[in-house]
Amino acid sequence: MGPTFREVFEHLLPETSGAPSVLTGWEPAERIQAVHRFRYFVMTKWKQGGFIDFDKEVSRSLRTGPQFREIAIRERHIQALVRKKPPRSGRGPSDAVAAVTLDPEGAAARLRISQAALRRLTKAGYLRMVTHAGQALYPSWQFSPQPDKKVVEGIDIVAPAMPEQWPLAAEHYFMAAPRMELAVDGRHRSPSDWLDLGLNPHIVAGILEKYSYDIGR
Repeated sequence: MGPTFREVFEHLLPETSGAPSVLTGWEPAERIQAVHRFRYFVMTKWKQGGFIDFDKEVSRSLRTGPQFREIAIRERHIQALVRKKPPRSGRGPSDAVAAVTLDPEGAAARLRISQAALRRLTKAGYLRMVTHAGQALYPSWQFSPQPDKKVVEGIDIVAPAMPEQWPLAAEHYFMAAPRMELAVDGRHRSPSDWLDLGLNPHIVAGILEKYSYDIGR
């Protein structure tokens, strides 16, 4: 989670002291206005130079360092997907949704289990099922691409942290896109790959909880 602008400004130019230049005879209101203009100028230049980035629509989205440009772009893409309206109930899943999900029959066939076993695993939280356009669907990120595995680990921990407001497109993008927070041997991993490697699912859940917090504010 990034710092706030106030936290940055406390180091950059405190309200109680300092000024953009050494001038005398300023009225308090004039000094405050100059401080605000100086801060705005500096932050704008830093953003243009790639040293910080932020999203006006997201709480505590200020990020520092050139590497965070990648994060800011990804966050804006997720927010754009969240703002998209889902199809009306009864229309069935679109081709895009069908490409990133399995219906119950397909999920059972993929796992080589019965429908009854699929329902038990779903009820116990070991599989994530969502309802989209009136149809039960299983997001594909939870199924392992490894031939000797069926599902990724930690679904029961990650799935409950998934923001309820997210459409399937946003969920799929989050789980499939590499993240700087999930690095292994210097390589950024997607949340789905991270879970498939058997790494700590609580880290992915923690990232998701940040999104839930921002959405709820």
